[in-house]
Amino acid sequence: MVRQQRRAETAGFSGHDNRNVSAIRPLSLRPDTILPGPGNINLTWRQHVCDKILRFFGSVSNIRQAIGLLVLAFFVGGVSIASAQPATKETASLKVVAFVGELKLRVGSDIVELKPGSRAFDIPLGSEVTVLAGDVTLLAEGNMIAARPDDRFRFVRGQGQATIEVVSGSLSVTSQGVTRPLEPGGSLSWPVPGLTAEEPAAPPAQPVAQPVEPAAPPVEPVVPPAEPAAPPPTAAQPPAPAPPAPEAPVKEPPKGLWSSVFKTPGVRIQIELHPYYTLRETYDSNIYLVAPDKPNADVVGGGVVGSWITQNNLGVKLVMPLSRRHKLGAGYDFSASHYSKASKTNNALNSAVTTDYSYSGGRGFSASLSNSYSNTGDPAFTELTARERRWQNTTTGRADLEMSRRIYVFADGSHSISKYLSGSMGRLLNRYEQAFGGGAGLMLGPKTKVYASYHRNIIHYSAGRDANNKGNTLDVGVAGQITAKLKGAASMGFHGRRYDGATGSVKQKENTWVTSVDLAYAIARRTQASLLAYRRVNEATSGDNRFSEGTGLSLSLMHAWQKLTVGASGSWGVDRYPEAITMGGMTASRRDDLYSFGLMAGYKVKEWLSTGLSYTRMERHSIFTRQFNYGVNRTSLDLRVAF
Repeated sequence: MVRQQRRAETAGFSGHDNRNVSAIRPLSLRPDTILPGPGNINLTWRQHVCDKILRFFGSVSNIRQAIGLLVLAFFVGGVSIASAQPATKETASLKVVAFVGELKLRVGSDIVELKPGSRAFDIPLGSEVTVLAGDVTLLAEGNMIAARPDDRFRFVRGQGQATIEVVSGSLSVTSQGVTRPLEPGGSLSWPVPGLTAEEPAAPPAQPVAQPVEPAAPPVEPVVPPAEPAAPPPTAAQPPAPAPPAPEAPVKEPPKGLWSSVFKTPGVRIQIELHPYYTLRETYDSNIYLVAPDKPNADVVGGGVVGSWITQNNLGVKLVMPLSRRHKLGAGYDFSASHYSKASKTNNALNSAVTTDYSYSGGRGFSASLSNSYSNTGDPAFTELTARERRWQNTTTGRADLEMSRRIYVFADGSHSISKYLSGSMGRLLNRYEQAFGGGAGLMLGPKTKVYASYHRNIIHYSAGRDANNKGNTLDVGVAGQITAKLKGAASMGFHGRRYDGATGSVKQKENTWVTSVDLAYAIARRTQASLLAYRRVNEATSGDNRFSEGTGLSLSLMHAWQKLTVGASGSWGVDRYPEAITMGGMTASRRDDLYSFGLMAGYKVKEWLSTGLSYTRMERHSIFTRQFNYGVNRTSLDLRVAF
């Protein structure tokens, strides 16, 4: 009884009665029969195994029969599901794997900001990316790609491949330990099977008229719902012919020239407008930069006057990539300054217009052309002396050609015109300056180069002043990403000039060394130090001096906490005049020492809104006479909106 009860429970659990399983007729399949199932999986290769297992379990007890059936169901179902699993399609991937500091990208029309601890980010396929801030490293099919601020590239889909196209800047690609630059117009591609064109669907199989066993009815062909089902063929009627293949759609020709141009995949015109506005309120303790009056009258500065200055500055910058190789930019800046003291003398309206064009061609050739125009005024020296209005226009051009992967040559030139509107200053300083020359350089890395250059300099005074001169400048320098934490430019050379006319004992030639340094060093992830240094020859009007030698050094330190930035700066400079001058009964050579110190703090309220507070102390000490000494304190609060 116990055995019969357990056998009945087991039979009920397995869904069968207590009859012998051997009475169940095994499943019989034809060798070419296709069972309906996920993905039309062909089961004919398992039929023999299943039949043998069923025959074996037909001769054992009901408990073993149930367990065997469960194992068989798990085996058949598991293999069917695994076989029906569709293959995962490969997709193009461009991942952000590392960055320095806070990373800011423009991806299409969106701004993406990544900070330490942010989630991983993939560049979407078909987007244009501009690095706005931070250094970023990307991973693409085993290639490590490094990009820096102002680099721009596209991540696009090709025929069976993904492609990175450089629009501007320069990317660095490292693959299998070899690093190479990717300049504008260059591209990096890799095959992606998931991006290949879809294969045409196979035509539906025609039903075969043959006897089919009732246990396995044949699979009927799937008929599209838009067409009525065709009647099954009979012996008297031949099978229905297959429907004709659909004709490929005919593409209409473009209607007009402009539609043809803009439908071309290689032509893309995009205009970026970046307007900005700054409101700054400043208190200046010495707007005329004069020495304070002394009781014994040995120094008469003309009166120290302090004033509040309200400055409104607005402008717009335009960037228009005409194509992958041509880029056009322009900008306009306007500022209005209002003084609370002596407004008629000191109020000023200034404006500036800039345009620039750049070309990045094939075979390592690139060129640029720019022009800047400004209409401004020099500060007034007393309440009775108005500002000196002037305008200046400067045009520069440069062309670079890579002779090999490491050697390049370049040629450049500039032309500048300065003109004062008043006759007194115009007779002294109206002039034009020209410089043209070239050089050669060596690429030490994707973004690091050293060079040597020569330039011819010409200065011509248009109002008849006897100060026309011609000179030569030889220099060597380094520019770009010098080390992992140091970037910028530094040059040193020799400048010599000779004046055309002979004026008594006035010095007719000048030979001196010149230098220019502009470097930034990343001390830590949020801390940066900047160094500026110079030695140059300046035009002068003090006494019989036609030039002065200026030497200076400036150092600043900046640190950022999230949205708050603080900094400090200091500078030193000296101006030397070669000719002795006479003033107040004293004759001597003039030398002025200049010092400054400053503090600042800035806070970014929004991505487009920021505010700042700054303080600057400046002093000048003249060895010639205290008449040229001055000291000034300037405190400013500003609000800036920029897009």
